[in-house]
Amino acid sequence: WCDLAFRTDHASGGKVDPAWRTTFLQFPDRFMVGTDSYVPERWHYIPEHADWSRRWLSDLPRDVAERIAWKNGEQVFGSLLQPY
Repeated sequence: WCDLAFRTDHASGGKVDPAWRTTFLQFPDRFMVGTDSYVPERWHYIPEHADWSRRWLSDLPRDVAERIAWKNGEQVFGSLLQPY
C-alpha cells in the first residue's frame, strides 16, 4: 500500500503523469489519497489538497479513481472505523 501524501510528482495541472497513470492502472488497489494534518496549523491546507486531488483523480477512469480516492482506504481501515 502507498498513500500519496506529501507527493506532487504524480500529477500536474489536473493531469496524471503518464508513468504514474500506467502504475495506477496496473495496480489500482495499492494506492490511497493521503493528506497529513499532524498539527492544527496545517488544517487550512486540507480543502486545497482535496480540490487538487479531485482534479487529477478525474483524469483517471472512474473505477480506478474511486479506488484511490476512498475504496482502498475503506478496505484497509474499514474495520477500524467507528460509526458516530
